[in-house]
Amino acid sequence: MWHDYKNNSFQNNQTVSKFSSQLPFIIISCTAVTLSLISNGILISIAIAYRKYLSPTEIIIANLSVSDVIFLISTVINALLVILPIPKPIFPNNSLLCRLIFAPTIVCTFVSFTALIILTTTRYYKITYPQKNLHWFSTATVKIAISCLWLVATIAVIPPVVGFWGKLDYFPKTGVCWPTFNPYQTPSSLSYIILFGGFGYLITTIIITYCYTKICITAFKSASRAHGRCYNTISLLITKKRRRIPTSVILRQKERKLSITLFMIVITYFISYSPYVIVQSFYLFRRRPLPIQTILTLCMISFINGITNPIIFISRSQKFQSFLCRRTDRRNTIIPSISHMKLQLIRSRTMTW
Repeated sequence: MWHDYKNNSFQNNQTVSKFSSQLPFIIISCTAVTLSLISNGILISIAIAYRKYLSPTEIIIANLSVSDVIFLISTVINALLVILPIPKPIFPNNSLLCRLIFAPTIVCTFVSFTALIILTTTRYYKITYPQKNLHWFSTATVKIAISCLWLVATIAVIPPVVGFWGKLDYFPKTGVCWPTFNPYQTPSSLSYIILFGGFGYLITTIIITYCYTKICITAFKSASRAHGRCYNTISLLITKKRRRIPTSVILRQKERKLSITLFMIVITYFISYSPYVIVQSFYLFRRRPLPIQTILTLCMISFINGITNPIIFISRSQKFQSFLCRRTDRRNTIIPSISHMKLQLIRSRTMTW
């Protein structure tokens, strides 16, 4: 009896020590989820309230914000199931429900990568080929493309969840199912992870790097000409006050500002996900398993993307700032509804008649 008590107390002390060592990750994860819910919640609520006035790029960014929130919440939940001192194993075997918990993380990763590719390629065509009018890049086509994107991402996660290709690995000590980068897993799991994880990240990185390199070269070549045109425009405005700034100049400035905003979002993407992919690949080639503390640290770095993206976009978008002011300052700014405006128009017509 004394030996049983001693073994139980030793196991409890060991569990408490492990939990206390991983307590900073829990605090940072909860803080990251809270900040992400606040920042992304503001952007998503504005996008839903003023969805009729959003441009195609803003629709894609709103969906990117949704995928960031779901990715962050799903990753934190899966990590907390391992860290928290709850009865283990959580699932007795590699069941469908065990694999289904990690499915939102894979879906949102696929959506984020593809959405960034769409944003960068459209920026590339608009900046590099300004004379071409992108008729296909409209609100209707973007909504259809985003719907198809979520559908394809959901279909892509079916093989590892069902288990016929790239089945998630089961960890018997904790009772969770995660994808792992180790040389001892089955060829089916390794091929799926390399195809959708490694090559997905690699293709996204190559496309983004190529597009923004071309954008920077085009902007550098046209900088002197644009500066001369702006100087001539300003001089004409000083001499002739009735002359207005040409619409083409205003649109060009907006396109450049939006390109810089998206470039900042891409930089946060590289900062968030590059360390995870590089470290995982390094341990894979060295044929060594990745320690749990390293995985948790890399997960904390990946949380940067879901927190900073909505802050960057809202702080640099005048449209979203005006929408936010309208929602927060309803006492000073009264926005009449469409039905109220129609009623006032009918009354004015009846009075004139």
